[in-house]
Amino acid sequence: MLRIATTLLGCLCGILLAPTLRAQGQSAPLVTYNSATYGWSVSYPKGWKVDDAKPEFVLVRAPDKSGHCGIHTAGVKYKTASEFADFMLSEREKHFGDVKSLLRQPAKLPSGLSAIESLADIQAKGRSHQLFVVESGTGYIVDCETNIPNWGNLAPLFERVIRSFSVPNLTELTEADTAPLRTFAHPRHSWSIAYPGGWKLDFRDPGEVSITRPNSFAHAGCETHSRPVAQSTALEDFADSSLRRNAESLQKEGVQVRVTSRKNISLPKGVTGIEVIREISGGGRSRVVFVLADGMSYILDCQTDVRMWDIIAPLFEQIISTFTLEKKP
Repeated sequence: MLRIATTLLGCLCGILLAPTLRAQGQSAPLVTYNSATYGWSVSYPKGWKVDDAKPEFVLVRAPDKSGHCGIHTAGVKYKTASEFADFMLSEREKHFGDVKSLLRQPAKLPSGLSAIESLADIQAKGRSHQLFVVESGTGYIVDCETNIPNWGNLAPLFERVIRSFSVPNLTELTEADTAPLRTFAHPRHSWSIAYPGGWKLDFRDPGEVSITRPNSFAHAGCETHSRPVAQSTALEDFADSSLRRNAESLQKEGVQVRVTSRKNISLPKGVTGIEVIREISGGGRSRVVFVLADGMSYILDCQTDVRMWDIIAPLFEQIISTFTLEKKP
């Protein structure tokens, strides 16, 4: 939360001394930018420059640097756009001190999602038109800024930029999720699995097959690991050691995991496995299944964002329930 506040509050520093821009009308052509990382889209004036080196803060700037719009994205604890706006506007006032609020009102995105719109003068030189949005635990800010002498020229364009902003709906299934199931049969390790037809299969490593949702901004997927194991290995011991090694590896990267449930499950053809649900720091959740059969170990690990769990979990159930081993006679 502090990071998005700090980034946002630093945006006005260069705009206060910006040059004056010639008037641009409502008919100025727009082009659309789509965030491959977060899934939002926005339209901006043709000829403006896009800096998207940091996907969490994309800057669209006029060629003469007379004005710009920044789009900020971050995970937030707030449930509503109003709560989010309250926090950010309070932080802005603390940072700049001389802030004069001109407008604060409810707004709607093209999708109908509720938002908060604000307009303010900052340090008697700059003016900012902002839009605050919260959807499924993600906060978005569209912040269009210029100096006051430029406002009459750029305000109509800023209005069009802000009205065009759209965010992905993370609570609905996509065509990729509902496409007819496809079946993958491993040619070496004698297992098969069915998965949504729009998901992507990666079989480059025979020991680690991945199936992933094609939306990079709404990630979900399952990996199946298959490795030889000693015949004497017990399933409980295998699950324990695998979970411990994985937790230790993630901890070195600053990631914490917490097991919330563990139980035995039945898979096709009389196979028994151990299922574990884990919470992953940063907002992730995984469902892991451990299986041993005929000198081979299998780990099926399905993960997604907690915010999408309710809609993705049934797809994970569908995938896991089809995991089938061809046991040796």
